[in-house]
Amino acid sequence: MSVSDESGRDLSEREPVVPWGALIVDVFAVTVFAVTARLAHGESLNPGGMLLTTSPFVAATCLGWAYLLWHGGPRPGGVPGGIVVWLVTVGAGMAVRLAAGLDVKLMFVLFAAGFIGVTVVGWRALGAYLVHRFSR
Repeated sequence: MSVSDESGRDLSEREPVVPWGALIVDVFAVTVFAVTARLAHGESLNPGGMLLTTSPFVAATCLGWAYLLWHGGPRPGGVPGGIVVWLVTVGAGMAVRLAAGLDVKLMFVLFAAGFIGVTVVGWRALGAYLVHRFSR
């Protein structure tokens, strides 16, 4: 049995809906990570430097989202989806840095994994908790 919207379109064949707000929060979290990493190393926040630091991780975040949306993964806005986005962001972001000949030191990987994990998974976990807590 198929489900139709008010215009009669079959909803079972529609494109995945992108929760843009959640994607923006993830990109913001990755950008804050890049700012924090640059400041921790005494580097300036000039546009070129920020682009160099941020772009591998923003691209990897988008890759994680693409996987979730088009390959039937968990909901991107839920905690399991956040775990996928976190792992892809850190793993693919570091791979891009390596491929570009940039430093990938252990402490940087650990900092990235911790910071991105806490922020990207954390806001989802907090949201799930608040929805559960106040929906009673």
